[in-house]
Amino acid sequence: MRCLYWLEMGVAVAKLHVTVAYHGQIIEDRILTVHESVRLGERPDAALCFPGVDILVTCVDGDICWRGRRLREGDRASLDVGDLNIRVEHLWPERLRYSRAFAGIDLAFVLILLGVTVAGMWIDTFNRVGHTPTRGNFLEEIGDFRQRYADNARWQRSAERSVAVRPVEDFGDLDLADDLWDGPRAQPDDERSGFSYYSWYRTSVSIPAVNVRNVGPSGLDRFDHAALAEAAYAADNYEAALSHFQWLVAHHPGVNRWLEGMAISQKRLGMHRQSLRNFNQLLDENPDHLVAMGSRAVALARLGQIEAAEDALDALRTRYPYQPYSSQCEALVFAIRGLENDALGALDALFREHGALPVRLQDELRRDISMDPAFSNLRADPRLGELLKERLGDAPRPI
Repeated sequence: MRCLYWLEMGVAVAKLHVTVAYHGQIIEDRILTVHESVRLGERPDAALCFPGVDILVTCVDGDICWRGRRLREGDRASLDVGDLNIRVEHLWPERLRYSRAFAGIDLAFVLILLGVTVAGMWIDTFNRVGHTPTRGNFLEEIGDFRQRYADNARWQRSAERSVAVRPVEDFGDLDLADDLWDGPRAQPDDERSGFSYYSWYRTSVSIPAVNVRNVGPSGLDRFDHAALAEAAYAADNYEAALSHFQWLVAHHPGVNRWLEGMAISQKRLGMHRQSLRNFNQLLDENPDHLVAMGSRAVALARLGQIEAAEDALDALRTRYPYQPYSSQCEALVFAIRGLENDALGALDALFREHGALPVRLQDELRRDISMDPAFSNLRADPRLGELLKERLGDAPRPI
């Protein structure tokens, strides 16, 4: 899928190139024009029809919103639905159109004028440098600035993601490959949705106070690391939480709660393959682990493995037929697939049994509703707020 984003006649327009393959053979290869949104899949009003999925694609601020993810220029994604493969790629704009306000301007003349102006600026600069007795210092300052900029750029590239995965106390090299991140991180989007979901969530979920008990020659002990990890996660500082949980798992393996904390922190950061690996490890140690069973289904859906996600949901419902947490995971999977109405239905069933959820999972539910990228479209839908007010008596207010 290619997205070309420009202003055409003063209106935001996106061009989508959709490729659908069946057993590796391309059966659909079309370019669609989208003004606000377009549906793909099995809906009657879909711009491009194929069975097994219903996907709502939107273009927001030049980014493509695809199944809970925002694809910027150069980002790619794919979805397997049975024997079908749908490929998505957001490319750089290949051309630029101008609105009618610029229709009367001779662009060739503008470019020539710009070239003459820039050339004149450079000539004036060199004349000033040539006539000043401190021109040597001036040129040295330019060289020093360029060197500092290059050094800072290298530092920024290496530190942007390493802080999200490096433990508090280094215990070995970590794989920081670019494909470690499979989607956007969980974060507030109240300005986009128009509703104060984040403040609604924060007024209900507390952040535990932490008193560091002991800092010895080897650093913090495991109890302090555990307390800091839980507090950082509760405060939505998922990078710090992941660092502490990684330290705990590396130095004191065998504690399922710490491995679970590492997996859910990775989930919040968009590291879905890494979190899936840890949820699978939890299930190897405890096949009935409730959170691991449900989170595994959601992670599979985020990675485009829809059939495997449905199988995992079936296993969860079979093992816990009366556990409302199953509806929470089902709502996330529906939202990832673009089935907003089905996601609302699953949330309705969940809210009816909300009191049966453990307190920790009630907090996770509010965190999902307010920040999970899969629910980004639903947060802008007034029906979700109405459902919260009707079932829980507590809903976010419009901004």
